Amino acid sequence: MKKILGMIAAGALCYAAGAQTMTLTNTFGGDYDDVATSDMITFSRFDDKGTDEDLKNPADDDVFSPSAIAGDRLQFDFVSAKFDGRLRLRLQTPALGSGGWNTGGGNGKGDAPLIYFQGYARFIPVEYVAFGFGNQYFLKTTLGGAYLPAAADVPAWGRMIRSGLSVTGKIPVGLTLTGSFSPTGKLDNMDNLGFDFGIDWLIANAVSIGATFQNVTSEKAFTSGVFAGLKAVDNLTLNAGFVWNAAENDFFYKSSKTALQFSAGYTFVDAGFGLYLDLISGLSNEYINSDGDTEEYTDDGVPFQAMVRATVNVTEAISLSLESIVKSMLGAEDTVVQAYPYIKYKLPHNFGTFKAGVRLNFQDQPGTEMDGLKSFSFPISWEYKIISKK
Repeated sequence: MKKILGMIAAGALCYAAGAQTMTLTNTFGGDYDDVATSDMITFSRFDDKGTDEDLKNPADDDVFSPSAIAGDRLQFDFVSAKFDGRLRLRLQTPALGSGGWNTGGGNGKGDAPLIYFQGYARFIPVEYVAFGFGNQYFLKTTLGGAYLPAAADVPAWGRMIRSGLSVTGKIPVGLTLTGSFSPTGKLDNMDNLGFDFGIDWLIANAVSIGATFQNVTSEKAFTSGVFAGLKAVDNLTLNAGFVWNAAENDFFYKSSKTALQFSAGYTFVDAGFGLYLDLISGLSNEYINSDGDTEEYTDDGVPFQAMVRATVNVTEAISLSLESIVKSMLGAEDTVVQAYPYIKYKLPHNFGTFKAGVRLNFQDQPGTEMDGLKSFSFPISWEYKIISKK
């Protein structure tokens, strides 16, 4: 309740400050791309309790255990001459399965409703300088060459500002410089300081060159990325880069000490069609563990990931998309494949956008009974604007 009141208070403050643009958007449903930590309805090949017996018992192969969740995302965006920001409140029910409310994977703790707040706010005293604070900056300041068009997102290593106190400076020649401070523990430990720096240069509106340096005082968590992107051709995306310590996250299958990232895409505006590709690949079987030491994967596999998305606008209101992701350890028999067709429908009378589809997950994992279809789920969401001032 305090967070909801805080969002209302922030909105009132922005209105009083003369915000030029304000948007309050709500998204309801279950879609782990946008709303919740999982899709609204999921059928898993076994009961997801994660025990060894579940993985090894062939009798469970053809048993699909259902679960369901519902979530809601309330988001407030504002822009004025001196302030801008985003405030996001997310709510989610516990997972309801065939045995009742999810018991937390057999650990006895049980699931609880999720309530968490993300956001940032920036003060812009002059045109080329901004000071900010927040626990999540989303895609506000990112490297132009790190964008992944198939995922429609930017990995953590391509985000110039992730969280904390920040300063952004822009030089009229197209140069953007950032620094941020987001401590994670006692300040007497260099590993906890959380200093990030970034630089991005858009040259003649044709080429973007930039780099990020994250956790620069930490021997355990230092990460860096160097990227370049072509910006001279309308509707074309062509980006490439190198990453040091590509830590495992939502964008990469496994951690890798060094990795290459490549993305390409083109939108055929007249035809209402778009095709996009993202590739991320490790350069060796080495990765950096949580202690900052270099280790090798026991199977000598090299992490690799590819994602393709095709989108076609059937009408002004209806679009169809197909996403496919392959995650693998090259040189080892460990592969995950996801296929995800979905539809978006713009409801009449400005009632928002409805999105629905089916997500199919396949896995080939040696030593277990996990060959074939692992799970299938039904992402469903409805996004609509409550307030829109422009």
